[in-house]
Amino acid sequence: MPPKALFSKNDILQEAVFLVKNRGIEVLNARSLAAHLGISTTPILQAFGRMEDLKMEIYSELLQELELLIEKMPQGRPWMALLNTFVLYSWKQPRAALAIKEYFWGIGGRISWDRLLEALRRDPRLEFWPQDRLEQAAFRVNAFTMGMADYAAQGFLYKPTEEGIIQDLTQAVELLISGGNL
Repeated sequence: MPPKALFSKNDILQEAVFLVKNRGIEVLNARSLAAHLGISTTPILQAFGRMEDLKMEIYSELLQELELLIEKMPQGRPWMALLNTFVLYSWKQPRAALAIKEYFWGIGGRISWDRLLEALRRDPRLEFWPQDRLEQAAFRVNAFTMGMADYAAQGFLYKPTEEGIIQDLTQAVELLISGGNL
């Protein structure tokens, strides 16, 4: 009978998520994770096959965490809940947020774009906007939010409190939606 595995697939995944949150996705590879766990790379590769597969599961875990936070946000405007949550998450979990952002700009980009457009469409003030105007507003809002998320992740925010971040982002996004410039 083969020896019992020290770590289950889920154990390895949770430790990989921990590593990403504390050191960043860019340092994650089979060797660094194996060293963190005190094992060889074999159990990791047996559980996940390829590191890309493990990274996809990490992104999924981080996005689930983000989804739970979005659900807890006041839902007066779904798109503001989405944007505020991402910036606050970037402030509180900078390395995890940068990993999610890497995913959004990569293969997950279409998913996040569609989600933002759908959230904007549900705003009663915007429901009659033509598609091109809605997409222009979404582009402006998304670009600003990603920039603010970068600032939050690096600790460069003017008002580093939850209320201050929400207030600044809400004011800026309202101005962008109305067609104004910052």
